[in-house]
Amino acid sequence: MIYAKGAVPLIKNGVLLGAIGVGGASADLDEACALAAAQALECDME
Repeated sequence: MIYAKGAVPLIKNGVLLGAIGVGGASADLDEACALAAAQALECDME
């Protein structure tokens, strides 16, 4: 897996469901948006 800011795996109850990627702004803002989406979906946050 290639990890870059703005790409976040979606893991729930230890199961990888997929991933979300956000792009178009700064890398830090992309990452914050992707993390917020994963949190809104109630995914496991490491």
